[in-house]
Amino acid sequence: MPIPTGTAAISFSQLRDEMRIGLGDSGAYGAFPLNDATVREKITDTSVGNSVSLSSLRGNTYRRFTIAADTVNYDIRTVFGNSGSGWPGSSKASVDVVVNGGVIVGSNTTSAYAMDTGATGWPAPSTITVINNGYIIGHGGNGGPGGDSPGSAGAGTAGGPALLARRPMKLTNNSSPNGGIVGGGGGGGGGAPGTSTSFTTSPPVPPTAPSYPTSPGPITTFSRYGGGAGGGGRTARLPTSGGAFGNATGPGNLFDSNAGAPGTFAGAGAGSGGRGPAGAGGNGGDWGTAGAPGAPGSQAGGAAGISIQGWTQVSTPVALGSTGISGPSTAG
Repeated sequence: MPIPTGTAAISFSQLRDEMRIGLGDSGAYGAFPLNDATVREKITDTSVGNSVSLSSLRGNTYRRFTIAADTVNYDIRTVFGNSGSGWPGSSKASVDVVVNGGVIVGSNTTSAYAMDTGATGWPAPSTITVINNGYIIGHGGNGGPGGDSPGSAGAGTAGGPALLARRPMKLTNNSSPNGGIVGGGGGGGGGAPGTSTSFTTSPPVPPTAPSYPTSPGPITTFSRYGGGAGGGGRTARLPTSGGAFGNATGPGNLFDSNAGAPGTFAGAGAGSGGRGPAGAGGNGGDWGTAGAPGAPGSQAGGAAGISIQGWTQVSTPVALGSTGISGPSTAG
């Protein structure tokens, strides 16, 4: 339960109990230090050394959530609201989210964030802290289709975003060297289709009657070749799609290409080679990296997924671009 609201008396044991519930440690704070920095941050709106009023404590609620198994599209505000904490909604809320080592917080689509602080319902003094020991990964982009002959190739799609900070929050990222908070890889672009024309001259036809030798002339052979398909971008647990194969149709000799390889948690998918003179598909991008374009100078690879949207809202000891945070960020 939160700290009492209304005019009810507030005891030090109630403050201690709220900290114990929030930390998930029934033995924490045997002697309750009201001037402790963590206590001040989690259940008061004042810093160490400043006075605390009872009115600033009423209804304040602190909870810690540990993500111990893979999940997708984790909305912190929704999880807190559904936790049964008894929080009245108008007082300070403090929430810690801990991602355990090896655990993946991903997304099932490039249009949704792997983790979101939540859109509304956080009173101004509330605090959000994310401690990441695992992975927060945007969904990867799909590979572009290989060029149909006749036709054209398709571009790879952009990777999805990892973390959305809609309000001030603290972030500690302990994952390295290849984990952390990363945008999904962009899908590789599709390769251009190709055609070829060849001429074969037939030998003269022997005469069957007194006449001059005749020849049917050159024989034209026309061929169509499908372009290579792009590979899927590197992603979380749900694989991304490699591009569809380039399809050759119409008269003449027809040569289809192969589909691009899917992107997985382990790595980006490879683009497939084009048939004959057709261009190859681009490889999918690694986490936080754009997909490669198709050849030759064909469709673009998808953009890298955003690592952190709302970077200016985030307080963190780990600088952007450091190990464990990969992909572009945006200020708002």
